[in-house]
Amino acid sequence: MTLGRFTRPRLAGGGRRGAWDNRRAMDERLGKVGDRPRWVRKGSVFVRAAHLLGTSAVLGAALFGVAGAAVHPWWIVAAASGALLVVAELLRHPELWREVAGWATVAKLVLVGVGIAVSPAAPWLLSTAFVVAVVGAHAPREWRHRKLF
Repeated sequence: MTLGRFTRPRLAGGGRRGAWDNRRAMDERLGKVGDRPRWVRKGSVFVRAAHLLGTSAVLGAALFGVAGAAVHPWWIVAAASGALLVVAELLRHPELWREVAGWATVAKLVLVGVGIAVSPAAPWLLSTAFVVAVVGAHAPREWRHRKLF
């Protein structure tokens, strides 16, 4: 049976093996996956929610021209929660900086940094960083954790 790029092999008598034929080849192209404590996994859900809240507030402020002290606490929430998320990802994926997901994180940081430095372009740059984050977070595992080198 063929499903896109993957083929499930059939055994004699019509049975099927439990694994995809090319799973081993795919796993070699993906970064290493380590264990992380259960509390880190559960805690990262709340940290992720805080990160979404902080980044949404910062993006909204940029889009609607709000600046100054009103936005400062949201920058702190976004930065602190983002740092915690990177640490949690590094626990699970120690080769994060060799993967697409790691480079997407670097791209987001560059976009945000340039957005801060070039104020008139901030709404566009922060919006682009937000889109990169959403696409990167919801892309299939085979894309996110593919090793680049």
